[in-house]
Amino acid sequence: MPEAIRVLAFDFGKKRIGTALGNTLTATASPLETLSCNYPDLPWPAIDELMTSWAPTLLLLGLPQTDDGKPSSMEKPIRRFAAQLQKRYDTPVEFVNEAFTSHEAETRLKRQRQQGRKQRVSKNEIDRLAAAVIVETWLENHGTT
Repeated sequence: MPEAIRVLAFDFGKKRIGTALGNTLTATASPLETLSCNYPDLPWPAIDELMTSWAPTLLLLGLPQTDDGKPSSMEKPIRRFAAQLQKRYDTPVEFVNEAFTSHEAETRLKRQRQQGRKQRVSKNEIDRLAAAVIVETWLENHGTT
């Protein structure tokens, strides 16, 4: 039986960082929380707590890729965050194309609202669901056997 890999994903933004947990054994992705951020100051205590609580063996970080191959304006801060994560936690970091994850998350939440969900869709909720979409994308491409 293959060993389960627990992944912690980040949908990085300069104001908010969405987080989600994934597991290769169950092939599931679950939104966790959205961390407030004031880039370049990062919410390290909250990230430390997530790392301690979930003990992931791999970190995923969304990296938007443009159709024309040019780097996005967020590429440099995302790569910097990835290097900081790798150094701070000594845990491998993989990038996942997140070009449309926020759009996908927003679409899913709006669909739920059309189906009777009462509460409004918030940016915090979109960010953490976008992180779960990053996990789902990774699971589809690498995580399941």
